[in-house]
Amino acid sequence: MRKAVLAAIMLGILAPTAGALARSGCGSQPLPPLPSVNCKTLRPVCRCDSKGQNCHWKFICKR
Repeated sequence: MRKAVLAAIMLGILAPTAGALARSGCGSQPLPPLPSVNCKTLRPVCRCDSKGQNCHWKFICKR
């Protein structure tokens, strides 16, 4: 039951942004790490240099 709830939460969080993020220079979105105690969730953000190259994923804490 807990896994099903967690999966539903993750789909609800990631589904609206997955299409926009997949089109970015970072490619497909990786699974987020487990949030720390003081974070409700982690939001994926694609970071690139000023030329739009050397992109990587960074996860931002949402409290």
